[in-house]
Formats: sequence, structure tokens, C-alpha cells
Amino acid sequence: MIKKISILFALCVFPLFLFGCERKSTQITTEQIPAVEQSSESSESESQNEGESEEVTQSPTSSQESQSEASTQNEDTSSLGETYLKNLNTATAKVQKALKNTASFCSATVEVASGQTLSQASQSFFYTTTNEGLKDWYWVVTVDSIEKKELHSLIAKSAFKDDFECASLAPDQAKLSFSGAYNRAEEVGALLTSIDIVKTKIIYSGRSWKIVQFDEQGKKSILYIDAENGYVSQDKSLLQNSASSDDE
Repeated sequence: MIKKISILFALCVFPLFLFGCERKSTQITTEQIPAVEQSSESSESESQNEGESEEVTQSPTSSQESQSEASTQNEDTSSLGETYLKNLNTATAKVQKALKNTASFCSATVEVASGQTLSQASQSFFYTTTNEGLKDWYWVVTVDSIEKKELHSLIAKSAFKDDFECASLAPDQAKLSFSGAYNRAEEVGALLTSIDIVKTKIIYSGRSWKIVQFDEQGKKSILYIDAENGYVSQDKSLLQNSASSDDE
């Protein structure tokens, strides 16, 4: 009898023991899993926020750098043009004084040697005069930007008979200075970029800028840039046609 009671007691107690273990295990699981999931979501959210923060910070910086570069280029072109006109006005005043107000501006040449920038190039201004004794000569004023010198000389017109014609548009009326014309030709891809180019001349002729590039063998390439509308061509007559169309 006692043995039967012991067996019945064991059968009743054993399920209760098992049930208690299951409840304890369920409680531990339901407490731990949400904690792990929340930590993962928080980490991903922080990572995304950091990425977004970096993009927002970098974007304005890139934009500002582009605007700064464009601004610098515009300032350089404007500054070079102002320096050119200042040199021209100074040279004109001195030549008029020397020739007793009988001089007239004819042309200008900016000569850029290989390795030089436009700001380092020498600038030469050509004048004619009504003085009978100098009718076959140009009075030339050359401003050397490297040595900071100004040279005056008389040069026979025959030496430049094929280089230019006297200006038909006053320098202060031109919308493009020599630097603007050069940049315009570069912008449309018309300039030669070969390492063999040893010298470049930018010449004011008629109503346009004439850009002449020389290689090591002395061969040259010629471009014309209209000083008013910036039209670029290898054919001077096309510039004249474009000017006529603009006038109409």
C-alpha cells in the first residue's frame, strides 16, 4: 500500500516540476530577445545618421570650391585686362608727349614665351604719327613684365606688313581684352596644346585679336577672335561676315 502511495505521489509531483521549469525558461527568453533587437536597430540608425551627416557636410564644400575656382578665373581675366589698359594709357601719354600729340594708336602685341603665363608676357604698343619724317616707322613701347622695364623704339613698318592692320576699334571699346580672347579660344578648344609650342603672340588687328602659335620648327597656327562678340575662326573673312550680321 505504501509503495502505491509513493508511486502516485511521484506521478503528481513530477509534472508540476516540469511545468515550473518551462515557465521560468519562457520568462528569460521574452526578456532577452527584445533587448537584443533594440540594440541592433539603434546601431543601424546611428550608422545611417552618421552617413547622412557626412554627405551634408561634404556637398556644400565641393560646391564652394567650384564657385571659388570660377571666381578666381574671372578675377584673373579682369585683372589682366585692367593692367593691359593701364599700360596702354601710360604708353600713349608718353608717346603723345614725345611726338607732340601727332601719334595714333595702331596695334598691340602680347608675346607669351613657352613656360610663361599671360601675366608674365611682354606687351608692345604700336603707334603711327603724322610726322612726315616718321611716316614709314612705328613708335613702339614695350612693357617687360618680368624685368619691370619699359622700352621705346622706332621700328620700320615693313617688318610688320603681314602681322596686323591698324585697329578699327578703339581698345577701350573692345568687349574682350587679350586675356579674354585667349580664354575664349581655349574654351572652344581652338588653341594648340602641343608641348612643341614655343611662343604665342596675341595681336590686336582691325577689330579682332589674332592668336599666332609657333612650334619648334617655326611653323605657325593662326586664330582670329572677334573683340566684340567673341566669335572664333581660322578664317578672318568669317569674322567680318559675323560682324556684318550683328550690325544688321
